[in-house]
Amino acid sequence: MRFRLHKLIFAPVGTCQVEQLDRGPTWLDDDLKVSFLRGEITFTRTNDRILVEGIIETATQVQCSRSLEMFELPLQFPLEDVAFFLPGVYTPEPDRRLTEDGRIDLTETLREHVIMAMPMNPISPAYRDQAGAAQLIDQEDSDWLRVKWASEDRANGE
Repeated sequence: MRFRLHKLIFAPVGTCQVEQLDRGPTWLDDDLKVSFLRGEITFTRTNDRILVEGIIETATQVQCSRSLEMFELPLQFPLEDVAFFLPGVYTPEPDRRLTEDGRIDLTETLREHVIMAMPMNPISPAYRDQAGAAQLIDQEDSDWLRVKWASEDRANGE
């Protein structure tokens, strides 16, 4: 996802450029594919860099940690504190720099944000509540898996 920001290189500090992001299925790396990418991205010129801000909506296929079934997980995350340095400015991160012709590539940045937005153990909406989880367990197994709380024991006289 490359954006051309050549006008911002010589623009006054505080100048903004707004771009719409609306893409279909996209591979962000060899293993991570998103179904879509949507959002509005604002590029703001500062003294020595371009700040990138916006809210991105996407969805990706993940495996449910309860049922082990694949499902589409919708994600929404903010782009904040993302900066690309202007050409000629020293930076320890060379991939966070505008090219000489004023282009930046947000693919790696979006990949990082998608990975950080995904939960560690995603649960399909079908199995999030008690009734959904009960579908995964048959009756004989559910008896020994039931948690007995202290208040239940006292109520039953045990």
